[in-house]
Amino acid sequence: MDLHAISTGFIPADPLQILSSSRMASALKVLAHHYSRIVIDCAPILPVSDAAVLSKYADCVLYVVKSDATTVAQIRKGLGLLERVNAPIMGIVLTQFDVRKAEKYGDYDYGSYEPDAGPSRA
Repeated sequence: MDLHAISTGFIPADPLQILSSSRMASALKVLAHHYSRIVIDCAPILPVSDAAVLSKYADCVLYVVKSDATTVAQIRKGLGLLERVNAPIMGIVLTQFDVRKAEKYGDYDYGSYEPDAGPSRA
């Protein structure tokens, strides 16, 4: 399997103008004829609206959350912004998760989870 990447190059004065342009839509259509999967990585949704604009081109959106850095309120706000533009949200990806911290959380034993019974108590 080959992986190809296109970098952004210089950052224009108004990136949203390019992202929402017909040229962007055309470029993605051309790429879709050559690739089975196109992954667009963009800036976080809260400070800029790039992700909301780009989501109109997407078959699905993965919302990426940095563990221990993103609050529940920020997650909800970001998801709300994506829902407002009818983004096809497929799921959430949690990054930089520290398993050692999670193992020490409360009295729970995270190593013996059973789907029907829920987490077991230590």
